[in-house]
Amino acid sequence: QRVADQTQPADHLQPKGLFFTGVSESLTTLNLAIDVHGPSVYSHKDSSHSENIEDVKQDEKAIKVKPQASYVELPNPLKILCVDDSKIILSLMKKIFAATDGYEVVGTAENGQEAEEFLKNNDVDIMTLDIHMPVMDGLSYLKKNYNENHPPVVIVSSVSREDAFKAMEGLRLGASDYIEKPSLEDFMIKGDELCTKLRVAALDKLTGHSDVVFTDIDREFQAKELENPQDYFYGMYAHWTDKKKIYHILKEQNNDTTWPATYVMLEGAYNILDAVIEEMKSDLPLLHIEKLEVGKIDNKPNTIYVGDFKSNFERVYSFNQDKKSSLIVLGHHSDYACEVIQKVSAKNVLLDDVNFGQKDVHSKLQDYAVDSGPFTSFAYQAKYFLLKD
Repeated sequence: QRVADQTQPADHLQPKGLFFTGVSESLTTLNLAIDVHGPSVYSHKDSSHSENIEDVKQDEKAIKVKPQASYVELPNPLKILCVDDSKIILSLMKKIFAATDGYEVVGTAENGQEAEEFLKNNDVDIMTLDIHMPVMDGLSYLKKNYNENHPPVVIVSSVSREDAFKAMEGLRLGASDYIEKPSLEDFMIKGDELCTKLRVAALDKLTGHSDVVFTDIDREFQAKELENPQDYFYGMYAHWTDKKKIYHILKEQNNDTTWPATYVMLEGAYNILDAVIEEMKSDLPLLHIEKLEVGKIDNKPNTIYVGDFKSNFERVYSFNQDKKSSLIVLGHHSDYACEVIQKVSAKNVLLDDVNFGQKDVHSKLQDYAVDSGPFTSFAYQAKYFLLKD
């Protein structure tokens, strides 16, 4: 802003120019007449004059650098194999995917053995898998068949909360995520969650985010610690597919001596929540992790509260309405989650840059978020916005 105030118009960004900044140097809070094209990529507000990024790529021919794809393109439609011994559930899932652009059920199987036979002669992009089935159950199927060349698998099962450790075993055997089976009463909401989880799993397979190498670069940007951390809180929306991202942010956050209460809210994880928390406690022994209990919110500093998004998000924000906060949105989000986040008027929303990485898919939070970028910078950015406030 100071540069703009002190220079001549001729020195400013050209009408069709694109302006790139470091991920920690957001312009979105300065109330400038700019458009946001991606993480830390800006142009003049008048989009009719802003050159399309795809058009800019035509000029790359003069640059002797191997071109990189600007977007990750998922197959359209995503070809799905649904594996479940219930014809009613298979029928519901067909209805869900038929009503949503970009998805197609190309096959069904009633047990793991039928799924094996189908995949011998057919290519699919992703697979839904029940746990409890005759002949060959879901866990037996994963133990026998899952490898790095297998299509991504999302477990869709009606396991009870007491039986949730079977779902967690499925995730350890290679499945990307878990969601409870849809029912006639909630299949619209569950359908939105299911489509989101399948898209996240398919993108994760293509981009390799699960195998990303983490660095300590953000420690170079460490700011002072927040005073009176009880006056703040951090929120985090995620799917369990984003486990490595969650762990990275929590570990970075714990570099401070004291930090605000952090609420990790997982979409579609209600039935496996106890097993998830047990695994987090085992994987992160230096962090204090508690379950978000109904009717009880303590907001204790240096504490991580883990809960189901649908059951807890509005409750957490209502209880903490007098506190300043930052919200980290990891991975792709469902339409339902987007509506709830905006309904509570969540402040300082940080959007994972994977939401810019899929061609022709526009995040409904893109214009609402205060900034976007790689998740490796979020521990710093979440604190930065609170310090700035």
